Order: sequence, then C-alpha cells, then structure tokens
Amino acid sequence: MSTSLTAHPYAPSTEMWDWQLRARCRNMDTDLFFSPEGETRQARRYREDFATQICHSCPVVTECRTHAQTVREPYGIWGGATEADRRFSTDRKPQQPPAARTVTRSTAQRLTVSSRHPRPGRREACGDAADQTLRSG
Repeated sequence: MSTSLTAHPYAPSTEMWDWQLRARCRNMDTDLFFSPEGETRQARRYREDFATQICHSCPVVTECRTHAQTVREPYGIWGGATEADRRFSTDRKPQQPPAARTVTRSTAQRLTVSSRHPRPGRREACGDAADQTLRSG
C-alpha cells in the first residue's frame, strides 16, 4: 500500500540546485552580489555593474534568473538581474508558482505527527510547553 503526499513546490531537490555547481560566481565573495549595509549609491552602481558583467558571461545565467524569479528572491543579483530589475519584472507580469509534485511513500516510510507538538499553524501547544518549562525551571 502506498500513501500519496503533495510536495511543496519549493522543496529542495537536486534538480533545483545542480546548476549552481557550474556558476561563475560559485567561489566568489558574496558581497559582490549582495548589498552590504550602508552602501552608497555610487558604490552600489559600481558593484552591480561589475556583478552583472560576471553574470552575462556565465553558462547558467538563464537558470539563475529563472530560479530568482520563481522563488521571488528579494535580495542580491541573480542571473544578471538586480533587486530592482526583478521587482519591476514581477510588478509587470505576475509569476505563478510551479505546479506541486506528487510524491509516494510506502506504508513503512509513512510520516507520523508528534502528539507533543501542535499541528502546522497552531502554536498554542508549544507556547504552553514553553510556559511550563519556564515555571518549573
């Protein structure tokens, strides 16, 4: 007997991340692609121009940009697109999340829910447990 589960569309998978192994930025300093706190406009413009030049000669620029748009990455330069570029493109055309995949598990591998923890979306049980721990400690 098998049980059918629906996987979250953004669940990590090898296919989703393999392209990063071939990226030109793989071993570069992330500060080049992500804005440090307190960065001036001129420094930001220079940093973004330099980073996008690297992206445009990258063999996985399309996969990188698609990933950032799919997960709505709010920060950094991805696939040659800055934060502002992505914000503008998503404002102009709404993105739809990818379709959910169906995953099957055999009965022996069935997932169980702990009775000690609340169901997703409910925090009161954990809060009660935390209160009891604080009182007894």
